[in-house]
Parts: sequence; C-alpha cells; structure tokens
Amino acid sequence: MGKTTILGMMISLAAMTTGCGVGKKLCDNKYDTLNGFCDNIVGYEKDVYSEVEQIKKQIVDMEQRLDLLRYTSAHQQLLLERLLQESAENESVLRNLIEYTDANFSLLINQVNQYDQNIANVLITIQDMQSQIIAQQLVIAQLQLNSQPVSTVDPCGDKPGVVDEVGIKLADGRLIFFFDSGNGQQRLAVLQPGRYVTTDGTACRFTVDANNNIVNAHY
Repeated sequence: MGKTTILGMMISLAAMTTGCGVGKKLCDNKYDTLNGFCDNIVGYEKDVYSEVEQIKKQIVDMEQRLDLLRYTSAHQQLLLERLLQESAENESVLRNLIEYTDANFSLLINQVNQYDQNIANVLITIQDMQSQIIAQQLVIAQLQLNSQPVSTVDPCGDKPGVVDEVGIKLADGRLIFFFDSGNGQQRLAVLQPGRYVTTDGTACRFTVDANNNIVNAHY
C-alpha cells in the first residue's frame, strides 16, 4: 500500500472522528495519553475554562471549610477560656475554703486545748477540795474523839448525905462543870486554870492547874 493510500485513510479517519464527535469524546477521556493525536489530527482543544471553574469551586469549598475551621477553633478557644476562668474561680473558691477550714480547725484545736486545760484545772480543784474535805473530816473526827467523855470528876470526893456536884472529864483532858458566875448566869462551862468552889453547898474548893488537873481539893 502506498504512502498516498495511508495518508488518505488517516484523513478519512480524522474526518470521521471529528465529524461524529467520537474523537472529541476520546480526547476528553484520554487527552493526557493522546494529546498529540488530539491536537494535530482531531483539532481538540481542552476545556480550560471548566478546569478553572472547578478549581475556583474547590477554592471556595476550601475557604468555606477554612471559615468553619476558624469558627470552630474560635468557639473552642472561647470554651477553653471560659473553662480556664471557671477553673481559676473554682481554685480561688477552693483556696478560700481551705483557708477557712484551716482557720476553723486551728480554732477548734485551741478550743479543745482550752477545754482540756479547763478540765485539768477542774480536776485539780476537785482534788484540792477532796483533800480539804478529808482534812476537815479528820479534824472533825479528832474533835469528836477529843470531846468524848471519859470519866466523871468529884473534886473533894463523895460526901455522905449530900448529892455531890460532879464534873465530866473529856478525852482531851478538858473539864466540864456546872458553872455559876454569881450574877444569875448558870451554865455548863469548860473550866480554865484557876480556883473554884462547888455549888452543891459543901463548899468544896479546888484548883485547876495548867494541865487541867484538879489539885488542892478540900472542904
């Protein structure tokens, strides 16, 4: 087959593909591979305008996404700032609460210590009072013991036919007699050291010495 025949067939094929739109569709799908054929034979021109519009659309989409991302980021930053502010406020409240609790706890400790000291003072006072009571009880017991009568005392001895005046001697040696002071006052009295005369009419005279002993008793 000659070169003329091949050239004619190529021209016919190009006419067919160009005229019926088959070449255009082929170049639309395979332009990157068949760009020489499409440009020289088919006369195909790639739709640059559509690509530009598509790129613009992609840019718009990206800007919208970027705006959404910015809004989301700003919103999250606002939430974060609010959380930080609330955290700072909560921390301040917590610190104040801790300080208040510490102060109350210290006050409570001081009150407990004061209460313990008061209890200790009360216990000491009670012990002192108990000691005083015991001492007083001992004194009372001693007084009661000393006040116990141990014998009767007839200074001049028994005189027949007379109801003798007698006294009482206590455990501590004191002498108790019926005493007439001579001015109408008569009573029981503890005799002090000195000279006395009985009131029974026997005129018994006696002396009480410094040791509460009766001496020099006579009619």
